[in-house]
Order: sequence, then structure tokens, then C-alpha cells
Amino acid sequence: MPFKRLLITLIGLGILIGLFTLFNLNQEQLKDPFHFTQQRSLPTWMVFFLVAAVSLIIPFLSGLIHEVRNLPKAWSSRRKRKMDSEVEKEYAIAMEEMQNGEEEEALERFRSILSRSPEHFETLLACGTLLRNMESFPEAIDLHKKANRLRDGDPRTLSCLAGDYEAAGDLSSAVAILGEMISRRPRQALKPYRRMRALWMGEKDWDKAWKIQQRIQDLEKGKAREEESENFSLGIRYEMALGRKKDSRLKEAEQMLRRLVKDVPAFGPAHLELGRILSQAGKDSDALKIWKQGFSETGSPVFLEAVQDLYLTAEEPMKAIGAIRELSREGDHSSLCRLFLGRLYERLEMVDQALEEFLGLESEIPNSQIALFHLAHLLERRGKHQEAAARYSRLVDEWTCGTPEYSCRHCDTVSQEWRDRCESCGLWGSLTFPLQMTSSPGDPHISVAPIYSTG
Repeated sequence: MPFKRLLITLIGLGILIGLFTLFNLNQEQLKDPFHFTQQRSLPTWMVFFLVAAVSLIIPFLSGLIHEVRNLPKAWSSRRKRKMDSEVEKEYAIAMEEMQNGEEEEALERFRSILSRSPEHFETLLACGTLLRNMESFPEAIDLHKKANRLRDGDPRTLSCLAGDYEAAGDLSSAVAILGEMISRRPRQALKPYRRMRALWMGEKDWDKAWKIQQRIQDLEKGKAREEESENFSLGIRYEMALGRKKDSRLKEAEQMLRRLVKDVPAFGPAHLELGRILSQAGKDSDALKIWKQGFSETGSPVFLEAVQDLYLTAEEPMKAIGAIRELSREGDHSSLCRLFLGRLYERLEMVDQALEEFLGLESEIPNSQIALFHLAHLLERRGKHQEAAARYSRLVDEWTCGTPEYSCRHCDTVSQEWRDRCESCGLWGSLTFPLQMTSSPGDPHISVAPIYSTG
């Protein structure tokens, strides 16, 4: 027996014992008549009994009437609980089907749930998301709007609506919904701001993306900022400069890139584009200075390519050789410079000089299959077939076919040519050239340029 019921029973028993004791002590008084009028009277004990009975019967009858009136509501509530239980089971099955890629089956089950329970909030959200994935955008928007009317304060509904409009290509509506999310919860605005930034970046509207990025930076003040967050600041400013260049606003582009180079010397894309703008303006010496700085900071071969192509386009191959030799002496990337110098000699048909460079590189960077491939080819051209065959044999044993030359230091995505931005993770300036890594015997991407010979 529960403690509460036992306590009530004991209290009731105590009251009965007390009443019985009092009755025995006051029998004579209780038997005296209690007069209602001069002719009508009852024993006093009976009056007490009737009063007690009435005081018990009235609340009992009131409670009984209340229970009878509530019977329909109770039956309805019981049916609702039973239906809710069945709906939750159906919802769980539908979610599992959706996760397993059984979209049609999940959609049919969601619609069955909504036919019985049109205001089931979680089903409205999930079904709308499924319809968006199936590119039924108007229906998805309708369901998510209904969910938003049911729970106006729930941020998930606005998030889903923003996703619907974005998927449907309605950028203005998506931005408006994200703006509403920000105004409702300004202290939790980082996520919608980041989504808004991604929308403007997808539209390549870099000026609007930069305005959003500045707000993000304000919200991130005092917090640990990750490499990706810092990279967005650099990348958007860089893209803004490229936009100015495309619009022939070269002076503005140059100023923006110079600020980037000053703020973050290791940001290679800014060095490269700044040099190109200077070269386009006829300032080749300034361009070379910027590219040399970029190479010193990053060690990226894209700067060697830029220097090489500048001189080859001007039909000055010896200056290209001299510039790469100078970079080899000045910096910490001599092996990379020698690799490109040997490749340049080969392009210029200076076979003996190329062979000398690659023979030196064989012991310096033994894991570079690029160097090994060129060495084997040059030995073959000089008639040293046995030595060439030995190198080719090593390539056959070790070469992993098709391995690209550049890789992203952030996500390890690989590429056959250098890009200012990784196509996979979207970070700018993240592609590096792993000179010591096993790779295919192809070359890092070298821009098309005329072949010159010294004799």
C-alpha cells in the first residue's frame, strides 16, 4: 500500500476513534432534542450526523457530475494518445526509410501521417525537407510555412524555409528569411550570417559577401578563430580585387592586393595576381620583385612558372635561367628551383645542362619521380640506354599512375595544376607542391610558351 494512502487511512481511523470517544463521553447531551421549531425537533446526535452526511454527499455529487461531463473529453484524450503513439511509430519508420534512400516510401508514409495529424510538427519539417531534396520546392515551402505558423519561435522552421528558397534559386527570399533569423536571435546570428555569406559567394557577389564577413568577424571577436574563418577574410578580399581587375579598375585592384600582401605575406594568390597586374602595366621589374617575394614566402612553383613565362614570352630565355638560378641561391627552396631549371634547360634543348641538374637532383630528392622521369629521358637522348633503363625500371616499380602534383594542405584534395582556390574545401591559397611525395612523372602545370634553343 502506498505511504500516502496508508497515512490517509490512519488519519481517518484516528478521527473515527476520536469521534466514538467523544460520543461516549457526551451521550446524555447528544440525546437531548435539537429544536427546529417548537413542535419539530431531533436528537442532537442525529443533527450532527445529517450535517456530516450532507457535507460529504454534496462534494461527492459535484465530483460525480464533473466526471460524467468529462467522460467525452477523457475518451477523446485517450483516442488522441493512442493515435499519437501510432503516429510516432509511423514517423520513426518514415525517417528510417528517408535515411536509407527510400524516398518514395518515406514520402507516402509522411503524407499518411499528415492526413491523420495535419499539425504534426516534426513530420511537417521532415516531409518538407524530403520534398526539397526531390526538387518539389513549392510543396516543400508550403509545408515549412505551415510548420512556422504552428511554432513561430522555432528557428528550425526558418532555417528550413531558407534552405527551400535557396534550393529553388530564390536568392532574395532566402536572404530575407536569414535576415529574419538574425533579427530574432542576434546573439545566435553566426550560423545564419555564414549561410548568407555562402549565398553571396555562390552568386560571386563578393562585395556583399565582404559586408557579411565583417559582421561575422565582429561576432567572432574574443573567440578562437579557425583557419577556415581567417581564410574567408583573405579570399573574399582577393576575389573583390579580381573583380576590380575584370572591370578594368586596375588601380583599385592593385591597391587591394598590396594591402593583402602586406597583411598576410604568405597568401600566395595575392602575390601572383599583383605581379600579373604590374606586368600588364609594363612594370616587369616590380612584378618580378613581387613574385620573388611570393616564392620566398610560400615556396610555390607557380611563381617560378610566372617568372619563366614572363621572360620566355619576351624571348629572353637566358634571363629566365638567370632569375631561377638567383632564386635557388637566395631562398630555402633550392631543390624546387633546380627541378624547374632542369626542366627549362630541357625545353630550351640545352640537354647537357639539363642532364647535369637532374643528376644532381637524383641524390638530393630521391623520391621525386618527376626528376627521375626527366633524368631517364635525358639519359636515353644521350645514348646511355643502360642507365636510362635502370631509371625507367624504378619508375615502373614505384609510380602510382595518375597521382596529381598539387594537394590541398587542408583537405588533401589533389589537382594536376595549381589553383588559387581548392575546388573541394573552398579555401584560398591552400594548394601546395609536395616535392618529396611520390607522384606521377608528369610536370607541375606550366603555361604554354614558345620553345627556344641556344644553338
